Amino acid sequence: EDLNDCFVSILHYEVKYEYEYLGNGSRVVITPLTERIFCSASQTLMACLASNFVGPPGCGKTESVQEFARVLGKCLFTLDLTFCYDYPSIDRVLAGLGTSGCWLLLDNVHQLQ
Repeated sequence: EDLNDCFVSILHYEVKYEYEYLGNGSRVVITPLTERIFCSASQTLMACLASNFVGPPGCGKTESVQEFARVLGKCLFTLDLTFCYDYPSIDRVLAGLGTSGCWLLLDNVHQLQ
């Protein structure tokens, strides 16, 4: 490992910071709930699993995932499924993101038919 590398540690999860700059956008206020979300998501990543955030509209699920990606310096692609997407187009997005190393956030999955 290079001595110039930067690492992010959350509990027992340590990952190399990816330096993905996504602009100077607004940030999420870190609350105890946000910290618990980050801890849970980091443990999920350490187990090589995916996270599923469930809750009522407007409670901060999307913003929490976006902030977690910013903290780790990861590229995050958000696909809002309120628009009419068919399965072949979603398949193409998955294939492209699989080769790029970006994270995928599927927003409003319950509206997919």
